[in-house]
Amino acid sequence: MTRMNPYLLSKRMLALAFLIIAGISANAQSLTELKANVENYKKQVLKEKLYVHVNKDFYLTGEILWFKVYNVEGASHIPLDLSKVAYLELLDSKHAPVLQTKVTLKNGQGAGSIYLPASVGAGNYVLRAYTAWMKNFDADSYFEKAITVVNLSQEPEKAQLAAADFDVQFMPEGGNLVEGLNSKVAVKVSDNRSRGVNYKGAIVDQSNDTVARFSPLKMGIGAFSFTPTTGKTYKAVVKVGSRVVTKSLPAISAGGYVMQAEDKGASWDVTVNSKNNNPSEHLYLLLHNSANVQAATELTLTNNSGRYTIEKSKLADGVNQLTVFNAQRQPVAERLIFKRPGKQLKIDAKTDAASYDKRQKVSLDVSTLDETAKAQASSLSVSVYRLDSLQRADEAGINSFVWLSADVKGLVESPDYYFKDDSKETNQAIDNLLLAQGWRAFNWTEATSAKKPSFQFAPEYDGQLVSGTISNRTTGRPAPNTLTYISFPGTKARLFSARSDAQGRFFFNSGFVYGANEVVLQVNHFIDSTTYKIDLASPFSDKFSTTSLPAFNVSPVQKPLLSEHSLSMQVQNTYQLAGMRQFYSTDTDSTSFYGTPAKSFVLDQFTRFTTMEEVMREFVSYIFLVRKDKKLYLKAFNQRGVFNDEPLVMVDGVPVFDNNKIFEVDPLKVKKVDVLPERVFKGDAVFEGLVNLTTYKGDMNSFELNPKAVLLDYEGLQLQRQFYSPVYNSGDEKASRLPDFRNALYWNPDLSTAQDGKVNTSYFTSDIPGKYIGILQGMGNNGRSGSAYFSFEVK
Repeated sequence: MTRMNPYLLSKRMLALAFLIIAGISANAQSLTELKANVENYKKQVLKEKLYVHVNKDFYLTGEILWFKVYNVEGASHIPLDLSKVAYLELLDSKHAPVLQTKVTLKNGQGAGSIYLPASVGAGNYVLRAYTAWMKNFDADSYFEKAITVVNLSQEPEKAQLAAADFDVQFMPEGGNLVEGLNSKVAVKVSDNRSRGVNYKGAIVDQSNDTVARFSPLKMGIGAFSFTPTTGKTYKAVVKVGSRVVTKSLPAISAGGYVMQAEDKGASWDVTVNSKNNNPSEHLYLLLHNSANVQAATELTLTNNSGRYTIEKSKLADGVNQLTVFNAQRQPVAERLIFKRPGKQLKIDAKTDAASYDKRQKVSLDVSTLDETAKAQASSLSVSVYRLDSLQRADEAGINSFVWLSADVKGLVESPDYYFKDDSKETNQAIDNLLLAQGWRAFNWTEATSAKKPSFQFAPEYDGQLVSGTISNRTTGRPAPNTLTYISFPGTKARLFSARSDAQGRFFFNSGFVYGANEVVLQVNHFIDSTTYKIDLASPFSDKFSTTSLPAFNVSPVQKPLLSEHSLSMQVQNTYQLAGMRQFYSTDTDSTSFYGTPAKSFVLDQFTRFTTMEEVMREFVSYIFLVRKDKKLYLKAFNQRGVFNDEPLVMVDGVPVFDNNKIFEVDPLKVKKVDVLPERVFKGDAVFEGLVNLTTYKGDMNSFELNPKAVLLDYEGLQLQRQFYSPVYNSGDEKASRLPDFRNALYWNPDLSTAQDGKVNTSYFTSDIPGKYIGILQGMGNNGRSGSAYFSFEVK
């Protein structure tokens, strides 16, 4: 045998060592870059979470659904004052919106109501809520809640439960089933009401040999371990009562990665096994949530297996995500793990009695504390309604939603169960839930690169952003670089302008416009003779989650109770209609977009003339009339001289670009004339002065618009309705013969505890006896959230 020269051997060993060190250095650098890119992406992709407290979840048409919106930052759950508008929709089983509304958010909160008209059919609906910024992400991140509506003019249909109505889902831990590798597999079985069921199941191979058995732990969710064997096929056989459902397993790969995470009490043990051609490859493991990367490590596989321990102290509160990347920074395995939040808002609510007479005052004392029993100032919402088989207690508190439900797909059944204690069974149930439903789409292509993420929708941090398109009506092509004007006719002039981009799209901030309006869309046809087609885009999302609604069903025994609810609704709409139609005044700017005019001429203070030419010549200063091509036009001036171009002339805030048309206005219909002899900037538009004619009603009073202008109905932000709650302080009020059949006694979306953590509120019972429940949801300014329940009898 030839002996190698020691010198050559030494050189080869040094070269090998250099290559190993270089590889380690390159891997370390790649991990650093991966972590930095993901952290940078998360900083730019701020996540919002909305929670909506609804006063109850069962309604008849003719009733009012009341709600409060809480907006928090996605990881810390601190109230987030980013978006100023929230969008709410009631969707049917086909994702078709039957009702839509927009509400103002202030300091991360907003409140409103939805009247349920007779046009809404009987059935189960999804109430969903989101912001414009949230439309950049998957629709599974929107808030969703199941709502039942009964229309008594329709015959309720019974749901027929069949074997096909049972939904059976499997999800391997880490995302993959790989031949020869043991995997934990979550299984969820639910009925046509989206409720988990009890069952027994087995995995059998092509020879009908049983290789695994499973059953649920809680809410129809369980888990089992399973090792697929090469060359075999498998199916699941699930028995629910007397029914048997057969289901295929997820696809089994010949190669790939399997992740397993085991709760060890103070830590999580993470194991990654692979079946690839490289038994000693390097992987990267990231522990992160929606805002931060808690840990990043290189995971070296030895004999196709690697292990890592995560101390629970490194976990963020709530849902954390474990992602394994290969050397090409591609995600190959993921799963979620949970850490119980340390922050808590403890709400205590007590009535001054356990039972009350009809029309008696109920005094409610509320206190809010943090987890150390220290007083915590908080913002709360409270609902009180009668309990029966139609109206049950809501099982979805704000705490369980923001810390858990918001980070899993689909509707979570009985979410408060997972927060009842810190027992082994409850923790296992949470882990099963996260395995079965905890999958979210994540844009790893953008997150793992240094590329700056792009977004289609901007956050509405200063009111509603309105968008639309403008195109050439003749050719149908987009009209780029075209200045478009939108105005809201009224006694307060509101005018906006925007220049279209290369695709003919325009965007402008309309601020806070409330209620039903008309809008006028136009270009300056006086200088541009092109005929345009202008469309406003819907601000509501056209993306939908994977959530499926439970089947609608009302049992025969509930029909008498439906009649009681119907009588209650009809009595309220007959005798209390005026009280139910009261709205709070909006806190908006009372001035027009141009601020305070230099001069405002109230025409009733002067001798009335029969033409606008006389009015302009005799009363209105800072302008004068010029004749051009046998037509009259206005010119503005101030102490610095006369403007060269014409001023912006408007009627009730709607531009009249051919200001000769102003002389066709009947002056007897004009209340005042505002003049501003200064240069006016509105977006990309610049005007040499301004003249605005305001009619008595602000409706342009028969003034004829340019035929090329577009007049549209526009629904602004919702006006906040006042909850009707009668007062029976005096004997005469209590003895009133007007019936009071309210089953929803109280709704207050703006109940706040002071620095001492205390507040008192009160309301009165109605003429309907029974057991009533009160539900409070609340949040402090530091991310603490909580719920409370109380009950009492009315005799």
